[in-house]
Amino acid sequence: MNGILNMAAMFAFCFAGLAALSLVMERHYADIHGRGATPPAAVCRSLRMGGGLALLLAFSAALRGESIGHGIVLWLGGLTAAAIALVLLLSYAPRLTGRSTLLSAAFAMLTFLAA
Repeated sequence: MNGILNMAAMFAFCFAGLAALSLVMERHYADIHGRGATPPAAVCRSLRMGGGLALLLAFSAALRGESIGHGIVLWLGGLTAAAIALVLLLSYAPRLTGRSTLLSAAFAMLTFLAA
């Protein structure tokens, strides 16, 4: 059961981290907040720090209970799956990206702490 929770936390952290890093880009930020909107510098710093932290937490969730080689492969697979999900979400429903990022981060923290 802990393995499933770790994988769910890893995927959710990967999705939240990649989504936060993508929202730093003016194009994706404007997709959510309206045409011509640019992220303020403080928001960019917060999103970059949060995205990097989420990816580090995803890596630690992947290594929990696994060997280092297996954990790295799991993490890379989680990054790939999260990137595909994020690309589809940004392509077809960009306004849902902000809410889904917050929900996935909250879910990731709950499952990470529960495992």
